[in-house]
Amino acid sequence: MIHSPRVQWRRDETTVTMQLEVQTRGMVAIGFSPNGNMPGSDIFAGYVGDDGQPYFHDFYAEAQEHPVYDGDSNQNYYDVLATENDTHTIVCFTRRIVLCDSNDKTVNNGTNRVIWAWHADDPTDERSLLYHGATNRGSRSLQILYPRTEQALSDDVQTLELLNKDTPFPGNRHTTYLCRGIKIPDLGGKKHLIRWEPVIQPGNEGAVHHFVLYTCGQEPADLDAHDGQEGICYSNMPDEWYHCTITLLAWAIGGTGFNLPQNAGISIGDTNDPKFLMLETHYDNPDMRDDIVDSSGLRLYLTPTLRTNEVGVLQVAVEVRQSQKIPPGSASHTTVAHCYSECLQQDVSASALNVFAAFPHAHLAGRTVNIRHVRGANELQEIFKDEFYDFNYQETVPLEETRQVLPGDSILMECTYDTTDRSDGGLATANEMCIAWLLYYPKMALTRCESWP
Repeated sequence: MIHSPRVQWRRDETTVTMQLEVQTRGMVAIGFSPNGNMPGSDIFAGYVGDDGQPYFHDFYAEAQEHPVYDGDSNQNYYDVLATENDTHTIVCFTRRIVLCDSNDKTVNNGTNRVIWAWHADDPTDERSLLYHGATNRGSRSLQILYPRTEQALSDDVQTLELLNKDTPFPGNRHTTYLCRGIKIPDLGGKKHLIRWEPVIQPGNEGAVHHFVLYTCGQEPADLDAHDGQEGICYSNMPDEWYHCTITLLAWAIGGTGFNLPQNAGISIGDTNDPKFLMLETHYDNPDMRDDIVDSSGLRLYLTPTLRTNEVGVLQVAVEVRQSQKIPPGSASHTTVAHCYSECLQQDVSASALNVFAAFPHAHLAGRTVNIRHVRGANELQEIFKDEFYDFNYQETVPLEETRQVLPGDSILMECTYDTTDRSDGGLATANEMCIAWLLYYPKMALTRCESWP
C-alpha cells in the first residue's frame, strides 16, 4: 500500500524551501496549481537514477497532458537534493516566493493549491515525466507564507474534550447544524486556554464541516439540566441557548490545531468566566445517508501558568440571514460587512487592540476574502487577505505581524463570490456567509460587530 506523501516547508523573507517524501523508489513531483488541477501548474520533479545521482527539472503544465520542460530557459529551483532508501524517495528544493517567469507561479500570501504525483519507476528521459495514473497523485490547500510553529507543552497542561456523543445524522437533510450544551467542569481555578484542535471520528472527515464554540450572554439557570442536551440549532433547541452567541473559538474543515502566542491565553475556569458552552457542529450530508453516527468535537489545552494577556474574539460579519441577496449568474459579486468606528471605539482602550490571528469564513461560492482596515480617511494594509479562498480549507491563520486597531478605526470584511448558481445567504452550505473572527488582546466587552447587507 502506498502511504500518503509528506510535505514539509519553511520560509524566509524571499524564499520557500519545500520537501516531498513519498513511499516509492521512482519519480516524485510537486507543483503549485491555480485550482488544485494540473493545467496552469508550475511543477518540480526529481528522482535518484540507477547511477545513484539525483536528477531534477522544472516543468509547467498547459493542459491536462504531459507538462512542458522548462529547464533550459529558466531554472528557478536551487539548493536541490534527491535521496532514496529501500522504501522512500525524498526531494527538497528552494525557490523564490515571487517569480517573474510567466510559466512560474508566485507563492500566494493566502491559500496555495499544492499538487503532487509519483511513479514506481524513474523516467527514461530526463526531460519527460512518467504518467502517475489515477491514484498516485493528490492535492492540498496550504497556507505556506503565514507563520506556524508548534509549541512544547509543559507538564502542567491539562486537556478538556468537548465531544458530541453518538449523534445520528438526519437522513432527510443535506445540512445539519447540531447544537450541544456543555457545562464546564470544575477546573480547580482559573486556567488559560492556549491551544485547541479537532477530534474527528474516523470515517467522518468529509461530513464534519465546522465547529463553533459559543459562550452565552445569559446562561441557563440550571446548568446540569442543559449539560449534554442536543438540538437542531436555531430551530429546535432550548430557548435559553438563543443567548449563546459569543464566539469563543472556531474550527473548520481542512484546518488543524491552533496555538495561541506564548504571551496570551483565553481565560477559563475563573469566578467570572463562563460556566456553560454551546458547541455548534455543522454536518454535511449531500447523499442524505441515514447510517452515519458521529462523536467528533474539540480538544482544548489548558494551563494554570497564566500568561500576560487575556485574549478576546471579535466577530465582524454580514448578519447571517436570507436578506443577504447575491445576484445569480455573476462571476464576481462582492459583499461587505462594516464594523464602524462608532461601534469599535465604545470598547477599544487607549492602548489599542493587538490583532494576531484571523479566521475568515464563507461557503461554496466564496472566492476571495479580505479583512480591510481603515483609519480616518486612510485605508491601511489589509489585516488579512486570501485571493484564493478554499471552502474545504479553513482555519485560524496567525498573522505575520500583530496589527494594532486604535480607537476610531474601522474594519471591513469583504467577500467576493462566484454566484453562477447561488442566490442568497443562510446557514446551509449551498447558501452563503461572510464572517471574520479576529483574535486579539487585551480582551474587551464587544464580541460582535455586524451589519446588514
